[in-house]
Amino acid sequence: MSPDEKRQFEEQPRKDKERYRKEKEAYDAAHKTD
Repeated sequence: MSPDEKRQFEEQPRKDKERYRKEKEAYDAAHKTD
């Protein structure tokens, strides 16, 4: 695995987490019950 591939592989989960967090915030905001 080249260094570039390794860096992309390590960055991918972080991007997914950020996207998940943003989507969760948007979902929570759209479904507020309080």
